[in-house]
Amino acid sequence: MQRAILFAAGILVAGLVHGQLYLENFNDDPAGTGVSGSPSACAETDPTLCDGWLAPPDGNWTLTGQFYSLADGNDFVRVVSNQLRAQDTDGTLCFTTAAIPLTGVAALDVQFDYRGDPDNDPEELIAVSLRLDGTVVQPLTTLAGPVNTSELTFSESGISVAGYQSVVLEICLSVNTGNEQLNIDNVLVTAGQSGPATYYSVSSGDWEDAGIWNSAPDGSGFSQTYDPNWHGADAFVIQPGHALTINDNATVEAGQLTVSSGGSLALVNSGAVLRMGDGNPAGPDLLIEGTFENNASSGNGVDLTGGATYQLGPSAVIRHTNNGPTAWYRDGFEGGVGNMPASAEFNYVYRGNPLSVVAVGMVYPNLRYLSESGHYDAQDFSAVFQGVGDGMTVLGDFSIGTAGGSVEVYYNNVSSQPLLVQGRLEIGPGSTLTTASFDHSCNHARGDGRGLEVLGDLYLSANATLEVSAASAAGSGSGCAAGRRILHLSGGTEQFIQGASGSTITVDQLTITKNGWAGVETNTDLRIGHTLALEGGIVTTGPARVILENDDPGAITGSPGSQTYIHGTLEWRMAAGGFYTFPLGEPGSACGYAPFSIAFTGAAPPYLAGSFASSEAAVPPGEMACEEGENPVYTYDYGCAYGDWLLQGSAAGAYTFDLSVDPCVYQCAGVYQQLARAGAMTDGCPVGTTARFDDFGQFTVLGADLRVLPVTLATFTARATEEGILLHWRTIDEAGHDHFLLEHSADAIKYEPLARFPAGQWLAGPRDYYHLDTSPWPGDNYYRLRQVDVDETTETYGPVVARWLSVAPDLAVHPVPAQDWLRLERPLASELPLTFTLLDPLGRVFLQGTLSDGETKTTLAIDHLPAGTYLLHWQEGKASGWLRWLKQ
Repeated sequence: MQRAILFAAGILVAGLVHGQLYLENFNDDPAGTGVSGSPSACAETDPTLCDGWLAPPDGNWTLTGQFYSLADGNDFVRVVSNQLRAQDTDGTLCFTTAAIPLTGVAALDVQFDYRGDPDNDPEELIAVSLRLDGTVVQPLTTLAGPVNTSELTFSESGISVAGYQSVVLEICLSVNTGNEQLNIDNVLVTAGQSGPATYYSVSSGDWEDAGIWNSAPDGSGFSQTYDPNWHGADAFVIQPGHALTINDNATVEAGQLTVSSGGSLALVNSGAVLRMGDGNPAGPDLLIEGTFENNASSGNGVDLTGGATYQLGPSAVIRHTNNGPTAWYRDGFEGGVGNMPASAEFNYVYRGNPLSVVAVGMVYPNLRYLSESGHYDAQDFSAVFQGVGDGMTVLGDFSIGTAGGSVEVYYNNVSSQPLLVQGRLEIGPGSTLTTASFDHSCNHARGDGRGLEVLGDLYLSANATLEVSAASAAGSGSGCAAGRRILHLSGGTEQFIQGASGSTITVDQLTITKNGWAGVETNTDLRIGHTLALEGGIVTTGPARVILENDDPGAITGSPGSQTYIHGTLEWRMAAGGFYTFPLGEPGSACGYAPFSIAFTGAAPPYLAGSFASSEAAVPPGEMACEEGENPVYTYDYGCAYGDWLLQGSAAGAYTFDLSVDPCVYQCAGVYQQLARAGAMTDGCPVGTTARFDDFGQFTVLGADLRVLPVTLATFTARATEEGILLHWRTIDEAGHDHFLLEHSADAIKYEPLARFPAGQWLAGPRDYYHLDTSPWPGDNYYRLRQVDVDETTETYGPVVARWLSVAPDLAVHPVPAQDWLRLERPLASELPLTFTLLDPLGRVFLQGTLSDGETKTTLAIDHLPAGTYLLHWQEGKASGWLRWLKQ
């Protein structure tokens, strides 16, 4: 009997299979024609009697389900349904498969597993029948009658279907009363022999190809024969929701291949190969708009031959999970790798095998370096981001160990180009990014590159580490050149550095190059081993510190000025006899900010002598903070905060000082004093004409203004909280005072009244005032306090400044940066509508909208907006907040 074998992987396209049906002749000469072994010869007599490819009459045949090739490569099996499951109360249940065309097929094999409920009243399997062209064929001979059993494996081979066009498998059972349940698994309808199966493709979707797919004769591979001159409509397309998987050491060849958005392509086994020909000379041959998972090892993977190229769409995701080659990512991109869309994703995922050395000179979109198998340390495998030529660029965000296990990544590039991250840098719990080599050495061959440049925010999770330094010593390392290992913060937008508990940032050189008034704000310490280069921008430390461990007076470089200074705490290690310049603003009419203070943090410090330039007076005014129990603090006020301090004394060793900006205006006993270097002084507050300040050189009082003020103001502060900005001021005593007027400004130029506070009934002694501004402007908010006497004489204090950005923990916008569209998304549907407004830093409104109750996301068209920084204000019920994003 002649039986047809489905030998090719029937390529699914919405149920249509483009290809050919292979007929294998089990008897070289079953009809006694004397013709055998020659397909061309037997085809002249009867094509159905000889081996060869037969195209279906209409060019298509319809198949759905899963496909398997047999281990010996001599058969091809199709799963009609992996599981049929039903439930009924009584009567008879019949299950039918989809109609199977029988063009050129003479015989079928049928197999399935039946399992009823394990109870005392099992279903009875009545019949297994075939409907051929709509006609019910008698029950298959294996079942002589109803079978009362809870389990049965049915297998029938060589069932004649000659002369019919289509077949439907029907399985009927009697179901007794009671809520019975049954399962029918592993239903196989096979044109040919059945046997052990080997996967060569997946069933999660349909895919199309005009070529021929077949397994190798020995069943060891699965490949596709293609025409290298394919163009246009002949391209092989993996549709949305569908997948193609290449297993074992199989090779798939194609002239053009498109992975649609929502579709997937996978090289599962380490020896799998995708070989692309130049089927589209005018464009990319491999177009990835969906997901591509590459688990190939060294020497295998993607082979771009004969000028073939690839390209990524904006939603493409690549997952590289083994140590296969990566240079093709760099060299094979259509139009040059610099044209890669920033919204796509590259994922290097550790699953127990070493990961590849990443191609240098590569431009990545969003880059993720993750672990699915515990902790991954590149040191264990010497697999790193390294090279001796070009650097590396990440157009979007760079994430390390942010999902699954922790990761240690070593960027060893020794070229003059830094690792450039144009988006956000995020280091997950317990993970590390370092520019030292994987063995923590530093030499000409590795670990001696320029370092890291970041334009977006930095976020370090608990116990995360960012190390842009030579681990052997602060500021230098064996074999390390100067001017390397730099953390460079740049760009024209605000940058935020957030570090969770236990996280550390250690760099040899911190370079700040911000445009305009853009700055850097950090809540975690920045520890610098060698150089702080201030080339533009304001660094705001909040509760954190900039720690400079190099005691060289030239360790701070750049041009501190009105837009370039440290706003917060700078802790600088100092040596005796040094002459130190602090980056606190620029003298002249364009002043920076004031006041600032210098305080000792070490024991037994030597003396300091100071001189300051000022546009206010030849002798700069100053004030003394007289907090009981604190070290003496010299506070410079009203002028421009730029100063040179000479550390005097013969004591050997190094000393540490805190240099901190303090928005509070200190007063002692209600008397303003002008201080200057001069003769001996007495301890305590400046009264009369002389006073002494321990540990601070020699100062005298010149031109003291002894006018008694109605109010002695001890402190005036502003700080951001989750609810808004909290204002606090304390008075020592109030006499002749009528009221306070608190004023608010977004630019420190135009102030508006915020709140009024009446006099404290001529109170003597301290009194505290508080006010919570629940509607601050996103960004910097300026406040000043106007004190009004009963005779309407006024005195103004401040301004003080606080920055406020309330970020929604469960609301996100992406991509960041964005180009043509922006998606706003909340993870869970809410019964409350969410309103949002898109505006720029000047408050100009560009877009407004609403997420209705039940909606979780919306997409906004922003291609018409100019490039720059934007804010999104949202409100959901009583909750509200701000999100900041960048338009490219």
